[in-house]
Amino acid sequence: MAGEKNRPKGMVWQDVRPSVVAKNPNTKKRRQIVFVLPSLPKIKIPKKIKARLNTRRRRIVAVIILALIFAAVLSWYFLFERNHAPKYIPSAKITLTKGTPNYTTILPDGKSSSELGGWTRVSPPTSNAVYAYVDKIGKVQVDVSEQPLPDGFKNNIEAQVQQIAEAEGASEKITVGAITVHIGTYDKGTQRAIFSKNNLLLLITSASTISNNDWATYINTLN
Repeated sequence: MAGEKNRPKGMVWQDVRPSVVAKNPNTKKRRQIVFVLPSLPKIKIPKKIKARLNTRRRRIVAVIILALIFAAVLSWYFLFERNHAPKYIPSAKITLTKGTPNYTTILPDGKSSSELGGWTRVSPPTSNAVYAYVDKIGKVQVDVSEQPLPDGFKNNIEAQVQQIAEAEGASEKITVGAITVHIGTYDKGTQRAIFSKNNLLLLITSASTISNNDWATYINTLN
């Protein structure tokens, strides 16, 4: 044929067509279900630490260690809260009895112990005697307790009274004559006045707040 004679030698003519895969009309596409996990918060890791975690094994170990630390902290927190919660311990009961102190006491001018309801022992039988009476400063009820100065107080009375006042949280000071009175104010306005007079250690507790002038006036009447 004439066409074949004109072809260059070594050249083979081919009709090249892209292969087409016949579609099966009955075949339906399957829907792929993709589970998307929530992304964890990104934590910036220093370069030095990141360099050390360059292997999968080290990363796994690091994650386990962090998880253990987190679990340990949670366990410690709950155990600590449960085992160290404050527990109420009732104080020992003291039976209050009327009586007469066997030491010299002081009272407000013009008042007798019977007018104040008598003396009441407020200390346990096994400890040094402490007696108290109930009075009022203005309209505020006060409990006045008195006890002889302990022997260890007599060499440095003010320093010893100061130590007791600090333990009671009585941080305010007023001067009544030659006496330093330590006053503490607490919840709901209650107060305590601590001082020494006539070789006695006195503690006066008020039901509510009293002005410093009223405190000074009342303490001056004690003789």
